[in-house]
Amino acid sequence: MFRRRMANSALYAGVGALLSAALSGVTGYALAKFEFPGRALVFNSLIAGVLVPAVMLEVPQYLLLAEVGLTDGYLSVLIPSILSPYGIYLARIYAAASVPDDVVEAARTDGAGEARILGSIALPMMLPGLVTVFLFRFGSIWNNFLLPFIMFGDERKAPSPRPLHAAQPGQHGARALHARGDRLAGVRAAPDRPVPAAPAVLADRPAVRRCESMRAT
Repeated sequence: MFRRRMANSALYAGVGALLSAALSGVTGYALAKFEFPGRALVFNSLIAGVLVPAVMLEVPQYLLLAEVGLTDGYLSVLIPSILSPYGIYLARIYAAASVPDDVVEAARTDGAGEARILGSIALPMMLPGLVTVFLFRFGSIWNNFLLPFIMFGDERKAPSPRPLHAAQPGQHGARALHARGDRLAGVRAAPDRPVPAAPAVLADRPAVRRCESMRAT
């Protein structure tokens, strides 16, 4: 089981960081080298996204994925891990500094398309910055405990940080928190699928008790 959880962590962190670095590179290059309406608004929105802690988005992400039936699956962790405002910001800054406009214009003059310029010229020049984005995302996804804890009810899909937390004194598994969250959010589990849930120590926190009292009234 330990090897399986380590393999799960490697899958989530490796694939998620690779896709995130690729998306960040393409998006950062587009923001750095193309003029289009709303570019400043998009970049400012990214800056604002960097200031939002990722933990604040994980419960809304669970509710959205629950609506389309993607919870308790590998995609429920991989999809939220792909988009990284900080990674896009770093890629945009690095693309503006490392890819000269003269090189891009010369390639266009020689008849190269935008896809070939991106794949053959821009991304190789941006490779050191993309490796940095990959490493940042790999460490962040590997150490992310809360998102898999919320998404998964099947212990076979859990990454390595989850059993380490469950081994702490007073932890009782993941089923009660999911059930409590489903009740608070009004989300019903499928009748043929057991409701994932979580530790009573989390469900008994003051914030959850206040939500229950507000719901009861």
